[in-house]
Amino acid sequence: MTIRIGKKFFIIAALIIAAVAGAYGYYHFYYMRTPEYTLQIIRTAVKDHDADTFNKHVDIDSIIGKWIDGEMEKDESIKANPFAAALIPVAKNILTTSVKNAVNAAITDTPKAAAANTSGQSTPADTLISEKDDLSVGNISSVKNADKTADISIVVENKKKNTSTTLKLKAVSLEDGTWKITELENPEEIKNL
Repeated sequence: MTIRIGKKFFIIAALIIAAVAGAYGYYHFYYMRTPEYTLQIIRTAVKDHDADTFNKHVDIDSIIGKWIDGEMEKDESIKANPFAAALIPVAKNILTTSVKNAVNAAITDTPKAAAANTSGQSTPADTLISEKDDLSVGNISSVKNADKTADISIVVENKKKNTSTTLKLKAVSLEDGTWKITELENPEEIKNL
């Protein structure tokens, strides 16, 4: 008995193989090197209580430092006062360290707190990663720049207030093709949430 395999079968098989190879290539050689993929890594790190991975992709020192520098630039009275200007680096260091410690504690202490938490209340990291009825992430887009930086825009909507805001982040490329967020360009927008 002879089984005849037609030309159409080979064409269909070749198209299926090409589609699978194309999808694999897109995912591994393009998508995994996008800032959007890195945002998924960050979200998973928080969810999995992995502060090391979170810190690999979020430079809290830089974000807080640039925010403080921006606020100081706006305040002429601090620039005019040499004593206040001299205290800025110390205050910046203390605030940056405090924020970083609080974020890391919120991420890493969640399993311990959840096990010890018999009241049914959520921990800070649980609150951060849980889906909220009033807040939702809309469109996420990015633009890669020639200098191995990226501009990321995240639209966050508050359904309760019926408002939305776009958070603008800056990121730098890492050796492995992922990204590290180094700046929140518009921190004043957070209060709109």
